[in-house]
Amino acid sequence: MGMKSVLFSLVVFIFSCGLTVAQESEPDSLVQSSGFRSETLLVPSGLIALSMYSSFYWDENIQQQAIKWNGNTPLDNGLILVPGAAIYILDWCGIPSKHSFTDKTVIAATTAAFTLSSTFLLKATTRRMRPNENSDQSFPSGHTAVAFACAELLRQEYQDQSVWYGVAGYGIASVSGFLRVYNNDHWFSDVLFGAGIGILSAQMAYYLYPTLKKIYTKNGKNDLSLFPSVSEHGFGLGLSARF
Repeated sequence: MGMKSVLFSLVVFIFSCGLTVAQESEPDSLVQSSGFRSETLLVPSGLIALSMYSSFYWDENIQQQAIKWNGNTPLDNGLILVPGAAIYILDWCGIPSKHSFTDKTVIAATTAAFTLSSTFLLKATTRRMRPNENSDQSFPSGHTAVAFACAELLRQEYQDQSVWYGVAGYGIASVSGFLRVYNNDHWFSDVLFGAGIGILSAQMAYYLYPTLKKIYTKNGKNDLSLFPSVSEHGFGLGLSARF
């Protein structure tokens, strides 16, 4: 199988799995249910399995093709947060998300905690050299993990509005992951594993959210405050909780 066929097949796999999960989801989401829906593990488990396969059979050949492409685009840095930003932008445009600003921000923060901690731990443990040999922080791809985590957040928040919001999010995340290989920054297996971690992190955040909400909510009222902050070093989001 040629490299273009491999890439095309995997993109089709990601989209078809995303569509399957979105279409089979019942109105009650993970946030509302008391148990974890096993079919939601289809996409992340499939990507992680493909990552293991790729590390043995595809990585070298795909990377040789990436070197021939000689890619050098910064778009992979800008695309990763687009699906995550969309859950707020769409709300501001009058298309309501499933959860309030505070609720989805807590879910997003939990997702980020899972995604970043797992990717940094694996990078520090595996010490895999990048294909361009710039560092030994190749496995897994943090950019791809964040992109797919954001895509899953978008799917979860807007799947009741239309399946195509999730498809668009996964499409952008797929392009971001492809560009990490195109720019010779990651092996293909790094990208696949990162995508699996990102999706799984978002799913776990939704599953744990009812418990988290009980912690910061008392008597039906939120004891959690979110506020923006600005400094000479950039922008941030502050969080204050009362227990």
